[in-house]
Amino acid sequence: ILYRFSDDALGKQAEKYFKLVPGWAGKMASIDRYAFLAGLLAVRPVWRDRKNEMDRMKLAFYLPDQVEYVQDPQDITEIQELVFSFNSGQGTAQTKIQHFWNDSQFVETVDGMVQTDDKRPDFVNPYGEIPVTIFRNGEQPWSFYGEPAWDLVVANLTQNGQVTVENLMALKQAFSTLVTVGAPDGFKPIVGIDAVCNVTNPPGSSGADAKYINAAADFAGIERAINQCLSLFFAARRIPESAIMAKQVGDSGVALVAQASSLVSYRKDRITTMRPLEEDLIRKVCKVMHWHETGKLMDFPAPAITYT
Repeated sequence: ILYRFSDDALGKQAEKYFKLVPGWAGKMASIDRYAFLAGLLAVRPVWRDRKNEMDRMKLAFYLPDQVEYVQDPQDITEIQELVFSFNSGQGTAQTKIQHFWNDSQFVETVDGMVQTDDKRPDFVNPYGEIPVTIFRNGEQPWSFYGEPAWDLVVANLTQNGQVTVENLMALKQAFSTLVTVGAPDGFKPIVGIDAVCNVTNPPGSSGADAKYINAAADFAGIERAINQCLSLFFAARRIPESAIMAKQVGDSGVALVAQASSLVSYRKDRITTMRPLEEDLIRKVCKVMHWHETGKLMDFPAPAITYT
């Protein structure tokens, strides 16, 4: 991924701040996965007073069950206030912390008690905006929350069950049952690795034999069911199967191009969704960092992002 900042003073300062956030690409990959699976992920740049520059800025993640909001009466998909709830500590020492944000104020409570701050006696929000970027899979016309990938969870559980059955069948095949035919009474076969079992006929009989019987295992049927489960999920999510499942060597060039085009189309849709949100997060990271380092508010331009 390429990030191009403007060549003016603001752009260069923003680039400097951006480079002080370690592991950005890995963080964005996690954000993408969380947003996809949960439908929504709130990300807040958090400043920490540390000597090491590379340890001053971190990103806090809030999942849907930690987020409440007050809707904008003019647009129900926009927010006027955000509330984050989470627990701190362990066992009996655990406390519930809540952060209340709007554009002008920030209030923290611990177990319902408002925490006073000598530096902010009137609970002013120093950033002039809620320093949070909301990542969603897409705009929802009826709610603030995005649509989570519950179908992926169901498909995964189904596939896990089928793979478990397949593994059990393979295990039973490895420990087959030895059956002797026409062996004399009291015959004890030898069973084990590299064991050789000789079956002798009792007097006056013939046709002694030993053979293994295995559990009936329809491996091909199980694999078809697993692949069908994956295919239905991919179809529902508009993900081409070529993104995951191996194709035959003999596939034509035209077929391979078509599969690649489908994958490119899916990635373009994802980029269209994620790019403005990532730009907004970078802008807020720079704004928060600049305020804590200088005590001044500054709006920085977002970089141009190219997803390679």
